[in-house]
Amino acid sequence: MFHAIRKWLSVQSAKNAHLLILLGIIAFNVLLWLTASLVAYLIDEGDFPNYGAALARSIAWLLDPGTYDATTPFAVRLTSVIVIVTAMVTFSGGIIAYVASVFSSIIENSKKGRGKLYLDDHIVILNWNSEAPELICDFGFRDDKEDIVVISDVDNEAAQRQIKNKAFEKGKRLTRFDLIVRTGSVFSEAALDAAGVKDARTVIILRDEGIPGEDADILSLKAMMMVLSMIRRKEETVIIEVARKETADVIRADATHHGQVIPILAGELMGHLIAQTILVPKINDAYSEIFSYEGAEFYELPFRPEDEALGLYSSLIPVEEKGHTFALAEGQKELSKKRKKPYASARKLVLKEPLTGEGRHVVVFGKSSKRPYLEESIRLFSLDSGEKTDIAFVEEADPSAIRKALSDLSGIDTILILSDDSLPEERLDSNVLFTLLLIKDLAKEKKIKVIVEILNQRHQEIAQKYDVENVIVSTTYISHMITQISENRNLFPLFEDLLTYDDGTNENASYEIYTYGAKEFLEATFPLAFASISEFVSALYLSSDKRILGLGVIHEGKTCLFKGDLDKKPLTIEEDDRLVVIDK
Repeated sequence: MFHAIRKWLSVQSAKNAHLLILLGIIAFNVLLWLTASLVAYLIDEGDFPNYGAALARSIAWLLDPGTYDATTPFAVRLTSVIVIVTAMVTFSGGIIAYVASVFSSIIENSKKGRGKLYLDDHIVILNWNSEAPELICDFGFRDDKEDIVVISDVDNEAAQRQIKNKAFEKGKRLTRFDLIVRTGSVFSEAALDAAGVKDARTVIILRDEGIPGEDADILSLKAMMMVLSMIRRKEETVIIEVARKETADVIRADATHHGQVIPILAGELMGHLIAQTILVPKINDAYSEIFSYEGAEFYELPFRPEDEALGLYSSLIPVEEKGHTFALAEGQKELSKKRKKPYASARKLVLKEPLTGEGRHVVVFGKSSKRPYLEESIRLFSLDSGEKTDIAFVEEADPSAIRKALSDLSGIDTILILSDDSLPEERLDSNVLFTLLLIKDLAKEKKIKVIVEILNQRHQEIAQKYDVENVIVSTTYISHMITQISENRNLFPLFEDLLTYDDGTNENASYEIYTYGAKEFLEATFPLAFASISEFVSALYLSSDKRILGLGVIHEGKTCLFKGDLDKKPLTIEEDDRLVVIDK
């Protein structure tokens, strides 16, 4: 019998300890009530003519300490005091402790993702890595308020602290999102369901940086499969960050979820962008604005031909790409500003071939997964433009190898230092800063352009102190892209096209961004004045047979993309300016 009772208690305590404790509190106090009533009845039959009267009096002792009666016999008074004191501890105190424990359990379960969230059209982020604080800050800087749920092995306090530190680094306040961080497994269906994955607008699966590339990709694919088995709407987007091209190809080959699942291969995207930074002067500044929510960025318009949209809208630059019409604009509100009648400039511009055909000599220091994509972009650029770029790689980070590479190479005009993305987080960018220290004097003496890639934004200011022309923070770019794609997944093919050079054949031509020197590109007398930015953009577009769209001007080293009411802003182009354009 005793063994059976002990077995039952152990099973029930494991299944529902809270209920067992509550029943124990109630049972003990019921026993106390019955016992005290019996004692009082036996002691003083005058005040308690029957057992029922004793029960009625003793229940008051149990519930209300103020019912102590000094006129009753001593034995009854003693019994009442014992009941009152015992009940204060076991009943009142027990119930209060039980309720506090239940509330604490509710809070703890909420932190761990056990409580159901009733959200829709929100963002769910699975896993936590070095890009997560930047990514969440991007959502906080947008005009529209976002609900964001994070499931990872990072607790809420640590995550909130990292986000606040990132916002402080950027000098901004975060006011535009509600963030819920839950500790749990990204492979748990219960945790995903509690986070509202089924009704989310976008699910973002970040790569686990603590695991080697292939293994991390396998875990990301596992999480993706779990998410896809739960979501119910084709409109819901799944963004998955991967480390290997083979993994991205597998995802792209899935016809069932084609276009719904977006693989982000950071090495490929950043390899292409870094190559463009080498080949196209000041393009990094344009991309920094386009891929953020600070200035002009791309939005999607209802489809209409590019030339029609250019004549109709007064506060944006339209780009037609693969059956979609996108708009470079300062904000979503600009998409509603239309002219009363279409505009087309009658002004004719005489254009010259902007590319000079002069070769470049580049040496790249650092080991990185971006190398094959960097080389591929430079090869395609050479095919498309006819310009030759000589590029040499030095992956060793020791001083003798770096000095030997510099002494053996003559005519260097550009040095690129890539951050070793295989290093642990605490050592990120160490090879960059070390190499920069060794080459800075030679670069300054020979007037060599230095471009630096870093993965930790905290090192940006350090690098900029060494006369570096461009500092590219790869993690920042990737988080910016993910933020914009989460808003509209149709932007991803546009970003891919902008970052990828054509192979030189007309049938595969797509848009890329260039910066052209004004005097090398325009046959004109400078300064060249236009009544409005709209006049320049329209004249350039029509004069180039609808091939080139003006996006902005680089004046005295400062990049200014066109935004606002373009009809009301005059434009003057100096001969030393550079034009930011989209060109096929």
